Parts: sequence; structure tokens; C-alpha cells
Amino acid sequence: MKYYVPATVDNLNVIQEKVFSMFPKELLNTKVNNLFYLPDNVNLFLSIPELHNELDKLGLTANVFSFAFYIVPPTAGTPIHIDSGDMTHSFNIPIKNCENTFLNFYKTESQPFKNTYVMYDKNINYYSFSPADCTLTDKLEMTTPHIIKVKEPHNVINLNNRSRITLLVRLKSNIDLSDLFQ
Repeated sequence: MKYYVPATVDNLNVIQEKVFSMFPKELLNTKVNNLFYLPDNVNLFLSIPELHNELDKLGLTANVFSFAFYIVPPTAGTPIHIDSGDMTHSFNIPIKNCENTFLNFYKTESQPFKNTYVMYDKNINYYSFSPADCTLTDKLEMTTPHIIKVKEPHNVINLNNRSRITLLVRLKSNIDLSDLFQ
């Protein structure tokens, strides 16, 4: 089973620089995982011409419903989980300090249990699994953009001494990406 597919992005360095210029710098030294949505994030990020152009080339622009920064602090990780909400795919773009950080995928027969993080006065739901009930099946170093299946059990591990920052381009659930995942 494919859990992710690489996406070729021209001007990745330019996109990373422009996206990072919008990043709330006070989050750089966070000690906890943060999923952060800037106000009016769709219009804000689509105003970056290079990013908008790449999303157009990939046929994703009309299917974007939000953009979020995901920050994993140094030498930390996330629980094994599946994302909540209606989306099934996310286009993840590495922004800063993504070398030696991994997106791990797991197989499990167990059912997830609901958790809620409170981040910036916003409840973020996700569904987690006990690590004892999961078997690692695939591992991806997040140094290049990928479209991932967010309804498959996964987690992030940051082995760096700096916060890892990615841009999550959340895609509407009605997008058909089955041809990519064959």
C-alpha cells in the first residue's frame, strides 16, 4: 500500500523562504507540537505566486480548503494517530529543519481513541493508537514535498535539535487522487 507520493515542486527554495517569512517566529522555540492556522490562510498562502503556480500545476488549487503550519519541537514526536475531519489527503511541504525528521506509517487492527489538543484557544481533534498495537510499515524523511494519506496511522519524529516546520496544504475530501496511489 502507498501511504504517500512525492510531488515535484519547482522553486521550492523560493516557496520555503516566502512561507517562512509568514511563520510566527514566537513559535520557533515551542516545547510542544503546534498545528497553527493563520487567519485567512487560503487567500494568504495563495497570494504567494510560486506556491499558487505549483498547486495549479499539480491540479490541487481548487481542492485546497486550508493551510497550516505544523511545528514539532527538537528531539520530539507526535503520537501515532489519524487526522480528524473530512480530509483524506494533505500536501506537505518541508519549510525548515526537516532533515532527519521522519513521517512514519503503521499498520494496526485496533480502533483509535479520540484526543483533543488545545492550541491557541482552538480545539484540535485527532484519533490516536497505542504504540503497542501498531507495527511500523513505512518511513519517509520529510525533506521533499509529498502528498500523504492522513487517514492511515502515522506519526512524526524529529531527531534534530531544532524545531521542524512544515506547511500542510489540506485538501478537500472530494479530490480523487487514486491514480497517484496505485
